[in-house]
Amino acid sequence: DSREDENMNNSEAEDKMMTVAEVAEFLGFKPATIYGYIRNGKIPVYRASGRWRFRYSEIQEWLTKNTRAADDMAAHQIGAKSLYPSAEEQSSEGMELRRKSCVLLQDAGILNGLNRNEIELLSDVIQCEEKSYQDQDVVIFNTQKMNSFLIVESGILSIPMGAGEGIVTSKQDYRRGNILGLDVMMTTERTSYYTATAKGEVSIMTYAFDTFLSKRHLSDSLKVKLLTNISNLLADENIRRMKKIEMLQEKNLRGRILSYLLQAESKAGGSPFELSDNRSEMARHLGMNRSVFSNELNTLRRDGVIDFDKNIFTICRGRDELEDLRHSKRGVSARKSPENGEILAEEHKECSE
Repeated sequence: DSREDENMNNSEAEDKMMTVAEVAEFLGFKPATIYGYIRNGKIPVYRASGRWRFRYSEIQEWLTKNTRAADDMAAHQIGAKSLYPSAEEQSSEGMELRRKSCVLLQDAGILNGLNRNEIELLSDVIQCEEKSYQDQDVVIFNTQKMNSFLIVESGILSIPMGAGEGIVTSKQDYRRGNILGLDVMMTTERTSYYTATAKGEVSIMTYAFDTFLSKRHLSDSLKVKLLTNISNLLADENIRRMKKIEMLQEKNLRGRILSYLLQAESKAGGSPFELSDNRSEMARHLGMNRSVFSNELNTLRRDGVIDFDKNIFTICRGRDELEDLRHSKRGVSARKSPENGEILAEEHKECSE
């Protein structure tokens, strides 16, 4: 009987249906990446009651196939000899670590534009280490002296941001392929200015930064390529942070929420889109309390600006109109539905804390 129960439990686990947010967390990706796979037909998915759903067993099979595909691509670029050694060499932990480290560097974008020989040369000199953490473990602490940067291999790292006195007003999550510490490595003091905490089980790969700039092993042309890629990554991260700062500086709640939703829609490639955070996490991300956030969301839905079902959102107005609404101090003016001519919204006062 116990064996039958075990088989039944395994069967139920394989048939479990997952949401976009659950699949994103399981794979260590952003929800926007999952939506991109859906649009391009690159992941097995079902449509149920207007929502995207995934079967656990099929995602497991998809992950196995695509992990192998990523390894094959890395082998081609780095060299079949280095990634597929003899049976005797396969037992070496160093070879497996080298393989993982190069795949992660590719995922992060640091190897963009490098040819096979350059990647092979770099893989010979980099110093890396794989580490694992449990939920709430501190991976990087504020004021920590650093001599390496890291790439998330699996799980989520979270960086809380506050307004002093221990109050957390916002956070940033980092998933597979995301880099932390590159900006610190480019400073003189190399001192961290944030604390990164594990959200569940997390695996990371650390890289000694100075090995990327070794004059003894790397040519000037290769170092230029690496530094160009690093500069591009830092520039993209800086733009992302500036957008978040701009969002948090919105003086009215409506503007802050619309900025947040527009950025999420842009990442997902359009509406509808699913947000992985719950209402409390969204409110904290925007620097407001949950009740005020929920009230304003309901007001926006009543006004026909957005629609949502749990964490699946749809933006119902044009982008130009939303830009005007972001800066308005009062609610949207009434307008008629093109379908039935009924009034969708009435002018209302801005919700305040």
